[in-house]
Amino acid sequence: IQFSKIGKVMRHIAALDDDKIPPRDEDFHFRARAKGLVDKWHRILNANKPG
Repeated sequence: IQFSKIGKVMRHIAALDDDKIPPRDEDFHFRARAKGLVDKWHRILNANKPG
């Protein structure tokens, strides 16, 4: 995650305005799922930080 762009892509999907949502987001919940992944990744990465 730290070395790839997938985290950035997921953050951008989660932050999309209502007028720019992907088709069928209400069926597949792309934004909600992307936000869930980003939140989960942040918890994991923050837990692994020294200090």
